[in-house]
Amino acid sequence: MLHKGSIEDFEPFVRWLNGYGISVISIDLHHDEGHAAPDTDDLRQNHHAHIIVDWLNHKTGKTVKIDNNVCKEMHTVLAESLGMERGMPKEDTGIEGLSAIEYKEKLATAHVRQLKQEQLELENRKSELQKEQATR
Repeated sequence: MLHKGSIEDFEPFVRWLNGYGISVISIDLHHDEGHAAPDTDDLRQNHHAHIIVDWLNHKTGKTVKIDNNVCKEMHTVLAESLGMERGMPKEDTGIEGLSAIEYKEKLATAHVRQLKQEQLELENRKSELQKEQATR
């Protein structure tokens, strides 16, 4: 699902991170990557954010440590904060994501395929009209 909210929507996630002693430095939203469904080759966009955080405990000088379960919870908290559906990890789905360039190439290929289909339909319609005109 495409997130069309505002930066304020990240606030519950930022607060959740703060609870672990992690502070957010910047957040950038991206809509330029995705993957192709293995059975149909249909493209699915991967709307995602790049978030830069400060993991340093400034009192101890050590980095904040979190385990895999907390990492999974982090993804869930972020999805809920943004009103988005939680994605499934590739370990569970077996679907390998595409890089931004690969995704754009697949998108362009799909667009070319669509244009060729439209061209074929227009050529067929033109042929039908020419036959109609010839019989008049």
